[in-house]
Amino acid sequence: EALVTFARVDAKSRLLDTTTLRRIKPAALEDARQSIVYAMKEGCTLWVWLGDNDIPMFEQKVCTSKNRDKVPLGLFTYGGLEPEMVRENIYRDADLVEGKCKM
Repeated sequence: EALVTFARVDAKSRLLDTTTLRRIKPAALEDARQSIVYAMKEGCTLWVWLGDNDIPMFEQKVCTSKNRDKVPLGLFTYGGLEPEMVRENIYRDADLVEGKCKM
């Protein structure tokens, strides 16, 4: 809980609360995507709060090929969001800076 509070108030942090993804809803997936993109664009630390989520189920239900443009599995791998191809999938036109996926 202390980590969640810190991530919410710290200016250099962004919280991705995955507990909202227990039920896969488009709005929750979009909120997750926006948190990821914001942290990448602003150079913030992205804190991924898993809560009591079951990691294997999370991988099978959230980080699927269908949702790779919102919550890519690379989120849980060091450097997994760095490839341009991954960023092109999760960035939308409104997220681009001078036509590029800023990181």
